[in-house]
Amino acid sequence: MPRSFGNTCRVIGFALAALLALGCQSGGENKTGGGSSPPAPMPPAGSGADPAEPSQPPAPRSLNRVQMASGLIVEDLVLGEGPACTSPEAVVVVRFKGMLTDGRVFDSTMDRSGDGYPLKELIRGWQEGIPGMRVGGTRRLTIPWRLAYGDREIRMPTITIPAQSDVVFEINLVDLK
Repeated sequence: MPRSFGNTCRVIGFALAALLALGCQSGGENKTGGGSSPPAPMPPAGSGADPAEPSQPPAPRSLNRVQMASGLIVEDLVLGEGPACTSPEAVVVVRFKGMLTDGRVFDSTMDRSGDGYPLKELIRGWQEGIPGMRVGGTRRLTIPWRLAYGDREIRMPTITIPAQSDVVFEINLVDLK
């Protein structure tokens, strides 16, 4: 290879290195006026691509989905085979997980054997959404704020439920009393 060709390559290499160094020092801005490349697209929320944002596991697939006139959405995730809840006077023994619509959990009894509650003393979304459910079944209730906690802000140990928040409960009916 002729000596002048090697020198030309070396000069071009140094020039490229200098241009790269200048570009890095100027914050990578395009100084030529030709415009800059568009920013990289942001990953969708909840995708887990951003390490600072926790990824939400996919919601269990529902067997059926019914939206009531009140706006309550009732989805059976597991059909129970025990007796059905038919009385508004029933005491329901349940395990549940309560979440905001973005998936943040505000309460859960899933790790316990089940707590009993008089159905008539629960929020209206539960009063509408539990009847017809069978022992052993699991239901997801997506409850509009008017059937949940209304205009009240509810402070829980780990999170505050803002006023007028729709909420989601996954409920396992353990027993009826």
